[in-house]
Amino acid sequence: MNLKKPLISVIVPVYNVEKYIKKCAKSLLAQTYKNCELIFINDGTKDNSIEKLKELKDKRIKIINQKNQGVSSARNNGLKHANGKYVIFVDGDDYVAKDYVEYLYNLINHENADFAYTTNIYKSKYDKQIERDYINIVDRNKSTGILLNPDVVVGSYNKIYKKSIINKNNLTFRTDLYYGEGLNFIIRMSLCSSKIAIGKKKIYYYRKNNTTSATTKYNNDKYHNGLKSLEIIKNIINFNNEYVKSMYIIHISTFYLGAITQMIENKQIIKYNNDYKMWKKQLKSNVKYIVKNKYISNYRKCMILIGANFPHLIAYIDQKRQKKIKKNSVN
Repeated sequence: MNLKKPLISVIVPVYNVEKYIKKCAKSLLAQTYKNCELIFINDGTKDNSIEKLKELKDKRIKIINQKNQGVSSARNNGLKHANGKYVIFVDGDDYVAKDYVEYLYNLINHENADFAYTTNIYKSKYDKQIERDYINIVDRNKSTGILLNPDVVVGSYNKIYKKSIINKNNLTFRTDLYYGEGLNFIIRMSLCSSKIAIGKKKIYYYRKNNTTSATTKYNNDKYHNGLKSLEIIKNIINFNNEYVKSMYIIHISTFYLGAITQMIENKQIIKYNNDYKMWKKQLKSNVKYIVKNKYISNYRKCMILIGANFPHLIAYIDQKRQKKIKKNSVN
């Protein structure tokens, strides 16, 4: 009997992360799950990220070079080179716990699921591990709703995918999306999966103090691109399912609020006044539905209600919150 565990492909896009890539790579080399291939996609990085990787001198590190085409293209290239039964993604400026791969494998192997993820990550250096893990097996509608919940991690990391499902459904990251591309991919993966396993254990360290990250700079086009991703998602999900609909509406409303507050914080209202008015109007139109919704938390209801009427107050609070988040970010 062959008791060897299946090969798992870990894909890491690399672009200008020389300060962080060694820690990321070392955390992957230290995994308790040994049958892994580590695929680093050099997306035309302009710094010394690749040299940092080569300094580790480990044969398990496989480097694929390409011209700079963005993170979606890099992940797609990684999928082309992945030989594993399962695929996992990691961002080059983050790092993972020693049991990252093993925990995700055990999740997806639990009742032979097609897709699996954990809903928690480490963001702050003061974050503690959960006291008790709970594993749920859900269908595609429940999973889709959970992934749309703004309280849950929306990236492609922290998850494990059965490669045969990806291949069967020709799933790739859309290269026309550069904001919301991860959410778009995981929603489509969820919709293509018959059985999804969800855990709660923290195994991923998400860095919030990387000032060069695409998520830390204001860019109005970025928000339009994110809305494009959400519009695509709206057209493929089961909007007749009340839970899915509720999570979509709170997600896009939180997105509108985030765009508005960022515009205020960066003093861009005059420059993008039409967008400001339009997004604020869209936000206000969802308030009544959200306040009366049984699936949405009271915290989210308050945030949307206050944000729709007093966005400058939310922007002020957010500025204080972001400073604290960056100060306390995982290192």
